[in-house]
Amino acid sequence: MGWTPNAGNQSFPFVAVSDQKSWKHGSRALEISDTPTHMHLSFISNVDEIFEGVTDMLRNLNSYPRALKTGIQALFALCLLKQTRHKAVQAGAPETLIDRLTNLDKCEVERALATIELLCWIPSGCSAFASHALTLLLLVKTILKISDRATEYAAGAMMVLCSDSEQCQRDAVNPGVLT
Repeated sequence: MGWTPNAGNQSFPFVAVSDQKSWKHGSRALEISDTPTHMHLSFISNVDEIFEGVTDMLRNLNSYPRALKTGIQALFALCLLKQTRHKAVQAGAPETLIDRLTNLDKCEVERALATIELLCWIPSGCSAFASHALTLLLLVKTILKISDRATEYAAGAMMVLCSDSEQCQRDAVNPGVLT
């Protein structure tokens, strides 16, 4: 099952197929497009394999030289659409984002935290982040250390997580959320 953009759309100068490389093409499409519009994102996110591919790209950084930056950008853009966030959760994005958070530069941390916050707003995403042992520790540690924007995203994600679970509240207090 392959897909191609309609012939009149010059924003996507590629063809993606349902194979191991579809993630590369999809993430490259988001990278090529200066400002992905709602239409672009709807079009790309209809390819179910894109979420698995982008998540795999973030897990296996040796597969593509710019995997970390491109993967974070692509995942953030794809998660802007509320109706497709569940696909990112199913593909393992929460665990992968938390596992990669310490390897990112300032701009990428901000984008990853924004993605984390977006995914926390759906029940399956909130559960996935709450079940990862390092989520709250890393969110607390980023507050006031990276940037105001990163602090805002981390605090937003923590608010959703802690509103949903008393265990998350305790987990946030242990690393120092109250200090």
